[in-house]
Amino acid sequence: MTTSADKKNNSKHVELGLQETMPDVFKKSHELIFSRQSLTSHEQNIFNLMIAHMKADHWDTSKPGPTYEFPAQTLSEWFDIESNHLSTTLAPVADRLAARTVGFANKDTGEWDYIPILSRIRYKDAKLLITPNHELKEQYIDYSINGYALINRKPLYKLRKTYSKRLYEVLSRFKSSGYKQRPITIMELKGYFGLFDEKGNISNTYKSLESTGVFIKRCIADSFEEISKICKHELLLFPGDKGDLGYSLIKKGRT
Repeated sequence: MTTSADKKNNSKHVELGLQETMPDVFKKSHELIFSRQSLTSHEQNIFNLMIAHMKADHWDTSKPGPTYEFPAQTLSEWFDIESNHLSTTLAPVADRLAARTVGFANKDTGEWDYIPILSRIRYKDAKLLITPNHELKEQYIDYSINGYALINRKPLYKLRKTYSKRLYEVLSRFKSSGYKQRPITIMELKGYFGLFDEKGNISNTYKSLESTGVFIKRCIADSFEEISKICKHELLLFPGDKGDLGYSLIKKGRT
């Protein structure tokens, strides 16, 4: 990995060489883990590709943030995509990712904030170039506020389902011995999985997941099932009170 300064836009370029390997483990801040994200499985792969190589010393006080350069040959091997198909395969994914935001909500005050994830993403000279949004610098590299998740890259990339990846990241935040997860409300979980729009309502895109039963089946139960198979050497999942693998539903009245 080498870095160089781009005098034209004053950003630091982090160039990944042909012999570069993907880190086996990488950090992701608590703030990002528990933010509102609506990313497909492939979008998460590219997003985490950038985060896995990100270091605090890549940033400075100027804008924009650092630019990460990934050569086509390396990406082809990492994503198992033929090099001559790489550009056309990644283009629609990058197009969607460029428009994605990450949301931060305060349930006590009702305040929320949605910030674009990236400043720019492009493919040029057989390289994928990704520039994170400078406004998210704190969430990207400051682990002192609420800590971070230590995420194992290989199982994360083996998980195919969108919600399995997000749930795995949440689980990765709490691997400390003796830790017990506090109850999480259904609304919180729907937020983590990016189902809400900027007004806090279920997005039209995810209306099919509005029902609690459907949400639990597709986003939680199915995700735990895939995680139990892919991550069996890392995570040991126990059945809940009613036999549901990895979780229990707490009912209060009709809720």
